Amino acid sequence: MPRKVNWTKIQEARNLIRKNKTFVIKNISTSFFNEDRVAIAKREMMITIELLKCYFQ
Repeated sequence: MPRKVNWTKIQEARNLIRKNKTFVIKNISTSFFNEDRVAIAKREMMITIELLKCYFQ
């Protein structure tokens, strides 16, 4: 049986990812600290997890 997909949530998540990508590019070009890279990776993982939750809720 197909799951009900919340398209507005998915759209929100996609917009977040788009915004996040531009932020990441700016952040990496301006600084080269490992802490920043770790924070960026964590943020991207969180957004990805949220997006997956939207697909599989």
